[in-house]
Amino acid sequence: MGYTLKKVMKTKPLKKIPETDMIFENVNSVRAKYENDIRTVMISMDTKDRVKLGNFSRNGKCRYLVEAADHDFGDKFITPFGILDLTDNTVELKFTESKATADFMVDTIQDFWTKKRYNESKERLVIFADNGPENSSRRTQLMKRIIEFSAKNDVEIILAYYPPYHSKYNPVERVWGVLEKHWNGDIY
Repeated sequence: MGYTLKKVMKTKPLKKIPETDMIFENVNSVRAKYENDIRTVMISMDTKDRVKLGNFSRNGKCRYLVEAADHDFGDKFITPFGILDLTDNTVELKFTESKATADFMVDTIQDFWTKKRYNESKERLVIFADNGPENSSRRTQLMKRIIEFSAKNDVEIILAYYPPYHSKYNPVERVWGVLEKHWNGDIY
């Protein structure tokens, strides 16, 4: 009958969409426009995948004897969320035991905004993000909460998203590299 076994073709992710260059031009123009404006705060935000908690080895190097479980079974996790303030190069990290929801992210931005006392002197917030599933502009709850934050603090908000598959250009990604390097020798 002519039937033969065939390999299943796995779909490869599209690494560059036609609009990639235009999106980068937009992100760069937003950065250039507000970079030296004293009334504007620019932040970069992102969440990382959840981290398992427990007596697990991270395959790191340590100067003392470390006793770790030989399997990483466990049901406790934390999810890190970070804000890199591009205005003064400081980092705000928050952790949640659940997934990073829109409410959690905007509440963290509100805490950051109040703690830095930006509500007293700033009138614009530029947010650079990687358009991931947690912080996509298609997430209605995130947009609802961002609008509420804007109204409550009387601040203009500008969202600048990096193109798909290019999250490595989001400045807060460098924070995750440092954090992972720190965690690498510890047991959690």
